[in-house]
Amino acid sequence: SKNIMKYAKKFDSQVFITSHSIEFVDNFLKGIDELNDSSLLEEINIITLKTNLKGETKARILNGKEAIETRENYGLELR
Repeated sequence: SKNIMKYAKKFDSQVFITSHSIEFVDNFLKGIDELNDSSLLEEINIITLKTNLKGETKARILNGKEAIETRENYGLELR
């Protein structure tokens, strides 16, 4: 995750990653957090889709900092 972010920033590129692995999401966020650059965490968006009882699909969008806090405080599923 550190290299992905480093090269995306270096080459001014946007990267899309998809995963159903909560371990990957946790490790990705942890790796970015370890870079000690809070602006990177604000540039990341974690998007989760949820279908409600009416059959409507809604998107929840969190930046990296919000995602880490939500995982730590509430154990929210982000995959």
